[in-house]
Amino acid sequence: MLRPLDDAETDVLIEAATRARQQIDQDMHRTDGKTRHMLGAIRDRLLDPAINVSVLARELGFEPNTLSPSFHAALGTTPWAYIQDRRFEVAIKLMRRTALPVWRVGMLIGYPNLCTFSRAFKRRLGATPTRLVRTRQAPATLGASQPGW
Repeated sequence: MLRPLDDAETDVLIEAATRARQQIDQDMHRTDGKTRHMLGAIRDRLLDPAINVSVLARELGFEPNTLSPSFHAALGTTPWAYIQDRRFEVAIKLMRRTALPVWRVGMLIGYPNLCTFSRAFKRRLGATPTRLVRTRQAPATLGASQPGW
């Protein structure tokens, strides 16, 4: 059984998730139509392990293959990469500011196990989460110059 997060860990998770949702809100103001609806669904379920682009598109009444081109045109990335980037921003903050094990951080941001989390993280950011924790270097693709990393 997992131990509950302590107050400090909970605060970091809430702060990081709130910041990710604020980024999504900013992006929503720059978009319209399908992309805006998709961003709203992503914001509402960002850390839900059951979400993926197909599920969200179906829930919104869109075809996944018609959603991706408009999303990419508006934001310069695919819907799944966008979801991963927001999740990984939360993960990096958790790994930097708490002593939570990497596998637990992965679970908190919606990955079912350490292997899946590490593989996705490395594919997207070029390094494993464990390496980033050990070296304390933030990936450039997520704003290494941000204070606190």
